[in-house]
Amino acid sequence: MPSSDGAAAQERSCTRLTSEARRREMACWRGGGRWADDDAWRAVGASSVEAIRRVFRAQGAGGRGRQTHVAAIEWGVGGGPNAFAFRDIVARFYGVDADEENLVEAQRIVNTGGVDVFRPVLLREAPAAVPAMLGEQVDIFMVSDLGLPSPSMDRIGEVLNAVATCTKPGAVGFLRIGYENGAGSADVSGVDELGADFTFSALPSIPEIWGICEEVGLTVVHLTDLKPPGLCATFGLAARGGQPRPSSSAPTTSG
Repeated sequence: MPSSDGAAAQERSCTRLTSEARRREMACWRGGGRWADDDAWRAVGASSVEAIRRVFRAQGAGGRGRQTHVAAIEWGVGGGPNAFAFRDIVARFYGVDADEENLVEAQRIVNTGGVDVFRPVLLREAPAAVPAMLGEQVDIFMVSDLGLPSPSMDRIGEVLNAVATCTKPGAVGFLRIGYENGAGSADVSGVDELGADFTFSALPSIPEIWGICEEVGLTVVHLTDLKPPGLCATFGLAARGGQPRPSSSAPTTSG
């Protein structure tokens, strides 16, 4: 039998491996955990492409095929399922993430077979630093991960303001965020259509997040996925253009 010290070392090693496997699964790394099912992994990106096309259609722009001039950004790119799905649609895909390993993996997955569209953006400073790192404004934007398990109003405002600063007028995108129960209807166009007992898990309410979007210059076109098993809400968004809220200002809500 191994010594007590050896057994403890083995246990720590197993814990690290388990934690790393879980981290990769949560970040949607291809081929591990539930993402060993490649169809399920690809479905993540396919649903995001459809979410973007839906906002385009709502704006009267219709769907888009390959656009050599189009740039996209995703906040919380993880292992890159969305970037992979968009690699044949956009010319440049900026993946923002605070985890450098995620960026390395996403770049490895996306930039293959002669494709060179992925641009890693390592988040080491405040969100307001990101727009200057791009060097251009984007046509498509996605906020898939706000970077904290229970982001505050301030954090949500900082991220959305940074994203809005990155966009061209008329750009389309979405914000996906988790919730605790889905008492509201499955598809709404206004906060007044939500059930009174609809809540997020340790997050600001949907009306509060809706207000932040509008405040930074992102019009909520529709709100979908408000039912299990998705356990998330998808805000379809369109950039109005103009100047976003100053990044030094805290987001506000009324009464």
